[in-house]
Order: sequence, then structure tokens, then C-alpha cells
Amino acid sequence: SARENATKAPEVIRFGSVAIDTGARLVTKDGEPCQLTHKAYELLLALVRRQGAVASRRELLKEVWGYSAFVTTRTVDSHVAELRRRIEDNPADPKHVLTVWKVGYRFVA
Repeated sequence: SARENATKAPEVIRFGSVAIDTGARLVTKDGEPCQLTHKAYELLLALVRRQGAVASRRELLKEVWGYSAFVTTRTVDSHVAELRRRIEDNPADPKHVLTVWKVGYRFVA
């Protein structure tokens, strides 16, 4: 939740040419700010903090959107697509935000 995230000490998480400054809630790629929506930012953090573990769409909906009810999973997919456009060198062949077929997504640094 947002409250839990606020209690974590600010940190800078780096992977590839991307850096996430959790204190400033700022994501940069090659030193340039990435214009991420609030939800895309939360989605990125949710994936990064799993350190390679797979996150199901349902887990991501609950964690990022606060939905415990059945909501269309395309919500997650469309935000993942946006995230890839912002942080991946080649969004069509992502290196960091990977799809785990029939399960969800996982992050690779």
C-alpha cells in the first residue's frame, strides 16, 4: 500500500539505463526523466521489489490498484505496455518487464 511504501527509506534502484529514485518518485532512462503515470510507477515498483519473482495479474491488480474484486486484467496489460514504452530500449523485445505466459509478469534487472 502507499502507506507501507512511505515508511520505506528512499532508495535509488538501478537497472540497465534506468534509475528509480523512490524518495522523489522519479524514474529516469539514460539520465532523462521518464514520464510515468502514477499507476505505471507503482506497477514498476511492485515488479522490481519482487526481485525476479513472478507476479500474477491478480496480485498486481490488488497491490497497485487496490482491487480485490475481479476486474479486467487488460488494465494490468495496458499499463505494462506503457511501462515498456517508457523504460525498455526495445518495447517489442523487453529485457526488464517480462511476460510469464498464462501467469503474469516478472522483472529482470
